[in-house]
Amino acid sequence: MKTRILAILLAGLSAAGATCSVNVNVNSGTPLDEADAIINIRRTDGQAQASVEASIRRGFANVNLTDEQSVSVNDVELMRSGSLFFATVEAGSSYTVRVVEPTRGVNTTNVVEPGGFDITGPAEGSTASLSGFTVEWSNSEPGFFVEILITQNLLGEPKSLLVGPLPDAGSQLIPDMQIASAGFGQGAPMTIAVTRIAEDSAVAGFASGVMQVRLTKSVTVNAGP
Repeated sequence: MKTRILAILLAGLSAAGATCSVNVNVNSGTPLDEADAIINIRRTDGQAQASVEASIRRGFANVNLTDEQSVSVNDVELMRSGSLFFATVEAGSSYTVRVVEPTRGVNTTNVVEPGGFDITGPAEGSTASLSGFTVEWSNSEPGFFVEILITQNLLGEPKSLLVGPLPDAGSQLIPDMQIASAGFGQGAPMTIAVTRIAEDSAVAGFASGVMQVRLTKSVTVNAGP
């Protein structure tokens, strides 16, 4: 449930960052150990870089970092744009958040990238039944979570279905009711993207801090009866 709520908050933060660059309430000089942070690191399989997005707030106000404060991921400092902080970092097997607060010193938190998996079903180029099919992936691990995003462009109209976040169980049934509700149909390929999520709910250096590292892999399949 906590991961589902976090995903909703992150989606809202992403939308806010994409549409608004003006902050009405900004807190300058707030000690970071009195601020709350949500940090999201995303990478698509095959990409050499990962994108970092973070929200740092105290109550309802955004926190503006002073010259002495900094938040970095793998030694790349996050820079503010609008209501969020952003960075692009080289892909790695793990990501370290470094929080510098002059009144408290330096704190670091490391989260591994949840790699080492492949989508095993439906296979690339195979047929997924609109009557229902099961998405399967290898090397499931307790403690990770998974999101499944299915998309299709049918007659020029985009269709999508998001399932999760769910515990990493290695498979998930996509029933016909969900498929029909999303409006998928025959005549156009579907893309199935599986995102594996590692999470740390105690990022050091903040009053409360949550960090997610997401790795996405995808296959393209045919829509069949």
